[in-house]
Amino acid sequence: MKQDYSIIIEWENAKLSDLGRTRRMLTSLAEQIPSLTSHGWPAPDLLISYNPENIDPNIIHETLADNSGLRAAIKEAKIVPAKDMSYYELKNHGAQLAQSEFIIFLDSDVVPEPGWLMTLLTTILQPGKDAVAGNTYVEGKSIYAKAFALFWVFPLRGHGSAIKPSEHFFANNVAFRRSVFLHYGFPCRSTFRGQCTELARTLVGAGHGVYIHEAAIVDHPPPNGLRHFINRALCAGYDNSLYESPDQRLTSIRKAWERFTSDVTRACRRIRAMRHHVSLRKADILSAQSLALCYFSLVFVGECVSHYFPTLIPRHFAI
Repeated sequence: MKQDYSIIIEWENAKLSDLGRTRRMLTSLAEQIPSLTSHGWPAPDLLISYNPENIDPNIIHETLADNSGLRAAIKEAKIVPAKDMSYYELKNHGAQLAQSEFIIFLDSDVVPEPGWLMTLLTTILQPGKDAVAGNTYVEGKSIYAKAFALFWVFPLRGHGSAIKPSEHFFANNVAFRRSVFLHYGFPCRSTFRGQCTELARTLVGAGHGVYIHEAAIVDHPPPNGLRHFINRALCAGYDNSLYESPDQRLTSIRKAWERFTSDVTRACRRIRAMRHHVSLRKADILSAQSLALCYFSLVFVGECVSHYFPTLIPRHFAI
């Protein structure tokens, strides 16, 4: 039996990325929703949560107004201000306001490929599946993007259609039974990222079914410009520092160095071994490896600085 579903979008990442990507994401939804409606699914609610301190709501209204196909495909669009809330908090807030049996989290800077929505919904409908995520990858068109596709946090684009149990998912591409999500939610932490991994492990530990469907694919951009590149890396280092004891700074700095050397070694090997998957030319290997070295050097700096000045990065380099 088909059930109501809500699509929840945070408008936080839209300020980091190109608004054109957000428009492409909404257009993809406008193209995919009618296919589900024709198969008996009801029209969904679209719930957009944003922090009015960072986002002008007129931009959201204008972007939706420009997409007549999406407005015709959905039941209702709810644009919800959430003052002082950050990325995961916006998602939690959206889930609390949704009324549907199933909720889907989609970020404002990712673009779903055809069939993404149908794949997630038909899978989450199956018994024993409480959370179903898809494959998020970095689309590599430039050397810069290809490098990030190879060394960053996301896996390469998959080409399979398997459904696999998992202890990890990304919050930008995942469906939940709403009752299960509301019982747990993304944990409240001071870290910028990583709460999705913690939630996945909590769900698995509690006996809930968490799965990855390889065919539910969205593409994610690399950091948008120099400032985002620097901030994203420094914030990753800040996150690392929170897992170490501030009373053992010298030990923590050694661990940060070990993490840095391990990350750079892994990245360089992966770029060389997997370059064919993103059509990276042999002549561009050194450029991609240099980019990885710069990124993880900043992560290392962010981690070390945060041990001594724990408020500096959240105050001046937040993403």
